[in-house]
Amino acid sequence: MLSIILKQDDIVDFFSRSAWSKGSAYQAQGRVSALEVSDDLTQVHARVRGSERTPYRVDIFLRYSHDELDDIDGDCTCPVGYNCKHVAAALIDALRRKGTAVDAAPASRQGTLPGFARPQQAPVLLPELNDWLEKVGGSIRGNDYPADVSQRLLYCVQPHAREGRMPHLAVSLLSVKLRKDGTLSDHVSRSNPGSDPDRAPAFYRDADQDIVVGLSREYQTYGHQDVYLIRSVGLFRQIVDTGRAYWRDHKRTPLQWGAIREGRIEWRQASKAGMASHLVVEGAIALDSEPPVYVEEASGVVGTVETGLPARLAHRMLSAPLIPRAQVAEVARRLGQKLPPVHHGVLPAPPVAASAIDENPTPVLRLMLARPPASAYYYSAIAPMPVAHLSFRYGPAEIELSEKTTQVEVFHNGQVFAVSRRRAREKEALGRLADLGFNAAISVYPFLDAYHRLDLTFAEPYDWLDFLNLHAGELRAQGFEIHVDDDFPYRLAESARAFDAEFESSGIDWFELAPVPAGGSR
Repeated sequence: MLSIILKQDDIVDFFSRSAWSKGSAYQAQGRVSALEVSDDLTQVHARVRGSERTPYRVDIFLRYSHDELDDIDGDCTCPVGYNCKHVAAALIDALRRKGTAVDAAPASRQGTLPGFARPQQAPVLLPELNDWLEKVGGSIRGNDYPADVSQRLLYCVQPHAREGRMPHLAVSLLSVKLRKDGTLSDHVSRSNPGSDPDRAPAFYRDADQDIVVGLSREYQTYGHQDVYLIRSVGLFRQIVDTGRAYWRDHKRTPLQWGAIREGRIEWRQASKAGMASHLVVEGAIALDSEPPVYVEEASGVVGTVETGLPARLAHRMLSAPLIPRAQVAEVARRLGQKLPPVHHGVLPAPPVAASAIDENPTPVLRLMLARPPASAYYYSAIAPMPVAHLSFRYGPAEIELSEKTTQVEVFHNGQVFAVSRRRAREKEALGRLADLGFNAAISVYPFLDAYHRLDLTFAEPYDWLDFLNLHAGELRAQGFEIHVDDDFPYRLAESARAFDAEFESSGIDWFELAPVPAGGSR
């Protein structure tokens, strides 16, 4: 029986007040049927009658850590789909049942089945009364956690990268279980506050409800709806003041608000595409917001940054898009017309000229596994494929075969290099590999994605061992660099010293080879 190890107080915090209230009513109305609880008490399956004619299928997975319930993953075929009122109803029913057999009988006969005790049904209230009671309960949460509430809402503060530009201050909400020893569980799940703070999960405090209202006004990142871009420092201060804000993960100490730090805005070559503005704060990580903020990783101290600019202007400068090198001068001229002379110190300076590289290339051959695109698995199960990826290094700059132009600008370690490619030398390297039997990988593995469309491979697996044994050393002597990824399936074992080998008869139809290191034992 599930009630042996779990009580109702153990599961209530995993649901919103609305889901729990309505789930309790559904269970009392006998809407749960076909209930199954696994022997190890980690899975619950049931059908719950909702608003549709066909009951919803509910599948619940319970995770335990240190003999405590750590997480509930409840899937439902209803439109909500996750930890909904139907999941709550099924769990409540599982806790109140005296047995774990399949309940296939109608709800009206459950009390007569051996091993089952039908609980006394609570009176069913009108929906509007349930909603009103839910809101009344949600208005007296307080900011301190009661002893019987073990679920915690944490705020994960993180940088949001923007294609070489200044990272933005971002926050995501996490749900974590507090263990009996006072430590936080290692298992973390994302917490969705929803759009109505009154319907937030029961473990949200009053301060969290105010924060949820503030987050509803902030932007969410594209493709990551659980990450909020924080522009308002006032909202960020509210988050830090909860004592449950952490930098990147909850393994660190909680963040604390610190003193104002000074910083300066400077322009850097962010990529080959252009220059971007960056905020420099000595000994700390700077993030874009209004005004900008800093994070000291070691101490967990955060605070605002004084740039000498008005807060909104500093934010606008740090939010600038990439400026192509050829347009920096014109952008600086027009920006100077809009800013008062006192702020002209933040205008972008002319970029440093690209460093010219005019030398012979070094062929770089990387032996790796090419994984097919996800769409290929629609047709059949396709294993990763061994390929050789060729590129050419000119000084510190590395150029891919897919690059078509002869004059190439390459961005490396904050600097732009202008490379004049030696096409004849590159063609010689390709010819040398063709002489060794390399084929276009796409001809052997037609499901390769675009990144590997110019890679090379062998037709037979044993050709890789021949290449490593007989030809790899020759290529290195001719100036090739050869790198082998750790997961590449073919490689030769190398001995650190000389060894002797003895042939001994085993009395059967094959021989044994026993390597003996020089001066060592067998």
